[in-house]
Amino acid sequence: MLASVTRLQTRVGSFDEALSAFRSASLSECVSLLNGDLSPLSSTLRARALLRLGKPQAAVACLKHVEGIDTRDRAEISLLKSVAFSRVDDFESSQEAMRDAHVFGISAADPVLLAEIDFYVSLFALGEGRINDALQAIERGLNVSAENWPPGRTAGWLPREHVISRIQELCGIVRAAQGLYSKQLDLVRSALTTLDGCAIKDVYQESFALRNLAIFTRDFDVPEEARLLFFRVPELSYTADISHVEFATLEALGWCAALRGDIIGALRQFRKAENAATTAPERVTVGVNRALFAREASHHAMVVDEVEYALDLADSYNWENAAGDTRDALLSLAQVGATIVPKRARAVLDRYSKISRSVEVCYAARLEPRARAEEDFTHGLV
Repeated sequence: MLASVTRLQTRVGSFDEALSAFRSASLSECVSLLNGDLSPLSSTLRARALLRLGKPQAAVACLKHVEGIDTRDRAEISLLKSVAFSRVDDFESSQEAMRDAHVFGISAADPVLLAEIDFYVSLFALGEGRINDALQAIERGLNVSAENWPPGRTAGWLPREHVISRIQELCGIVRAAQGLYSKQLDLVRSALTTLDGCAIKDVYQESFALRNLAIFTRDFDVPEEARLLFFRVPELSYTADISHVEFATLEALGWCAALRGDIIGALRQFRKAENAATTAPERVTVGVNRALFAREASHHAMVVDEVEYALDLADSYNWENAAGDTRDALLSLAQVGATIVPKRARAVLDRYSKISRSVEVCYAARLEPRARAEEDFTHGLV
């Protein structure tokens, strides 16, 4: 007797539900809600969610057969194609799609979309080390975003403030690459202030703004910003899709506490960071932090245990796949291990030196002198 057949239904939610999930950083849920809806509006939102999830190949596939209804749709589709192609290293297709985005964007006359196009033009220029071109695109983006809406034009769902905040954040990265750290701090603050001034919240963007401020506060020991962060970070509703941002923020806050002499507070932040960790590089970082604290407290046995555990984790991970600047965990591990297991520390440093994949363009470490100094210091120490 033949078994009964159950028809599998594609899960389709409303666009409003998916947009709410997107803005709350429930990105996987957003993608799930939009499955089966091939309209330009839903396809571009799904592509944005996939890009935030770090799945550019899926974003390319999502946009492959989408046809825009008007010039604004075509401009946004072309822009997202350009971003997705760039992240799968198809730079020729990325440039072609960006040219289309410019043409359709001018015809659409949507100031927010035009500003977002300039944001990515600047980001691509920064990735190629063209600092002046990046700054020019940033200035264009800020100028066009301040323009009034043309009569009779329909805008997209992306708030103006969200794009401006991203441009300010990017400008901060450019200033860091130039070594202009006081200007970077002003821009990091401005990016967060701009988001705060918008009635529509975006947890993903806010989490990155807080992370950037936490890292700057750690690196330059800015107590007033640390106080703000210790209050704000626990109030943000982090999701599993942005656990890596939560980890980086909490880990930075741990060192902010340590710099002020709050050892208990630092250890608590590191414990929270460990709970948020989902990758080997993050767990290596936690091990290195514990080893450093144990060394300062003269607990040699604990230092050896934590370093060896972190080394074993590092040995079992493919560091070519390390996201963002998490590869820097290898430098910290080599430093703390140099006086305990020098041969293994040398192997860790060699592994770092052999990574061929470039750091993502949104990290100032691609160009910033401090990053090269940290590498040189580690080589000298080992």
